Amino acid sequence: MQFTIKMARAKVGYTKMQMAKELGVSRPTYDDYENYSTIMRVDMAKHFCDIVGLTIDDVIFSNKNYTSSV
Repeated sequence: MQFTIKMARAKVGYTKMQMAKELGVSRPTYDDYENYSTIMRVDMAKHFCDIVGLTIDDVIFSNKNYTSSV
């Protein structure tokens, strides 16, 4: 099962403010991550996954499909 950023945060019972603090970003920046208007850097995504106890493959970090059909 894959989790959205919001679902992953809710899984551990954190508020947006708590998660922003854990990641060392402002609440508006975290909102941008959760709303997919800003993509997390890989190191931030790894830290997020460590916090929520999921792997990078378990969390949807973008609402865009970047795969191409060749």
